Amino acid sequence: MKVKQYFLRFGTFKINNGAQVRFWEDTWLGSQPLKVQYPGLYSIVRKKFVTIAEVLGPAEPNVSWRRSLIGNKLVAWNNIISRIANIQLSNENDEYRWNLCRNGQFSVKSHYQALIKWDVPNLNKRIWQLKAPLKIKVFLWYLRRGVILTKDNLAKRNWQGNKTCCFCHEMETIPHLFFDCRFARMVWGIIFLALGVPKPHSVSDMFGRWLGTFARNLRRMALLGAATTVWSLWMNRNDFVFENKTNFSPLQVIFAIFHWLRT
Repeated sequence: MKVKQYFLRFGTFKINNGAQVRFWEDTWLGSQPLKVQYPGLYSIVRKKFVTIAEVLGPAEPNVSWRRSLIGNKLVAWNNIISRIANIQLSNENDEYRWNLCRNGQFSVKSHYQALIKWDVPNLNKRIWQLKAPLKIKVFLWYLRRGVILTKDNLAKRNWQGNKTCCFCHEMETIPHLFFDCRFARMVWGIIFLALGVPKPHSVSDMFGRWLGTFARNLRRMALLGAATTVWSLWMNRNDFVFENKTNFSPLQVIFAIFHWLRT
């Protein structure tokens, strides 16, 4: 999933038991995933999302191909074999090192600074310039890319849980949760009644047409208001999913929005 790729590219894995690291997809042998280093092999391998433990656990590497290895592909596979020949799996869990900090530990600040350097141009610059808590800006950055872990995105990773929205009985997606759900529409409706600000139709609309309806000197404030609105909806959703809180009111979200605007 994209959200994992955006995060993991700033670190590397230390392999122990190999059960948490994907053989082709993750960065563990060299500075890039094997699928990037060996795209020809990746295009013909049968199982693309296997872990290192699944491949290296048996006596011989457990990899199957959709066609025979000949020519350059055989040379490439032999090159991988020579690189992994001395790897010994252990019983300990794999470790992930955050390369942006000397101690190898993740920090929000280092993540934030790296995202700014990687993605300064275009509309994302508006996100990083918002006068909002860092966690809201990082959330908004991921929201714009469509990679926050709504239930439909989890289902793409074979998650088997209930995929319906916690506020209604529709499928939980990013457009639904933040704009189309009846609960979200009530929140945006209160905002419209109080301030005359209409609801964006989607995330892309929020950053595009909707934001463009405001005078230039008001756009940063408008985006800040939208950011705190979607963040407050997300936090209410998480309270339901993870804290089993069931008593919700749109006014609670409005209260949370004003709280974050004052922060």
